[in-house]
Amino acid sequence: MSTPTIGIIIINWNSFDLTHTCLKSLEGINYKTISVILVDNNSSDDSLKRLSAAHPGIFTVENSDNLGFTGGNNSGIRKAFELDCDYILLLNNDTQVEPDFLNILVEKIESDTNIGAVQPKIYYEYDRSVIWNAGGTYNPMLTLPRTIGENKIDDGSYQVTKSTDWITGCAFLIRSSVVREVGLTSELYFYGCFDDVDYSMEILKKGYELIFCADSIIYHAVGMASKSENDNPEGVLKPFFHYLVARNRWFFIRRHAKCIYLIPTLIYQIYSFLGHVAYFTFKRRFKKLKAYLHGFLHGITKPLDESRLNHTTYIQMYK
Repeated sequence: MSTPTIGIIIINWNSFDLTHTCLKSLEGINYKTISVILVDNNSSDDSLKRLSAAHPGIFTVENSDNLGFTGGNNSGIRKAFELDCDYILLLNNDTQVEPDFLNILVEKIESDTNIGAVQPKIYYEYDRSVIWNAGGTYNPMLTLPRTIGENKIDDGSYQVTKSTDWITGCAFLIRSSVVREVGLTSELYFYGCFDDVDYSMEILKKGYELIFCADSIIYHAVGMASKSENDNPEGVLKPFFHYLVARNRWFFIRRHAKCIYLIPTLIYQIYSFLGHVAYFTFKRRFKKLKAYLHGFLHGITKPLDESRLNHTTYIQMYK
């Protein structure tokens, strides 16, 4: 029986150092039948040229526009299909991996054809004893996903491999056959949040199981792409990130909220909205407040049509 081939998709956008470190980490893994697919989202620097020179064995996809996380991943998935990969791994460029992480993931997903996708245990890069993600829960009454283990010291409580309600897009190993059945990721979300939960929901609807693999380990330098380049009174995260979070939350609710849970979902969202407005106002982060309100409005009013969304304006407006 031949070893399954894995297409590992990594997105780069003006991030040579992060992406280079991630690719170097992948060179040390034990699993060898891989094709690393580097998707460049129209970088304005020379990072793609430098990365291609430093890692000559990788495949590259050059997008003519910044398609975000979702569009970039879809470009990589199409390349993985061309390469006839058995599995596809969506992997953030700000991660580093343990040598056996992929072996463990593949062994688990190969053990049961009902498993559609799996994820590793993810620690913070800045402190490798603190968990960032150990799977996810989903509360349908509030249309609310939560991360398991976030910011918890790993005291052994997260050592069980088990089903999870959703898988983080930071490290998402999925069967190519399942991608063909479910379709590509929704480009409504662009980047930020809810895209991975949305995709997990679509996989579950097809009857597949999602698994958190406790023994597979990677590390994540969280939020590097969302951080402002310079210190400023508005705080660390770019206002554009808050625009996306507010908007994508409502896109997700509109796509997945069950009618019987609309009232508790709306009540929770009203409290969340008021809390965010109060926080940004108190902190005098008025650019973030404007971005959040703009995203909130767009999340409710914009059509759920990928072809009608143009993010370039808002990237510049809230950078």
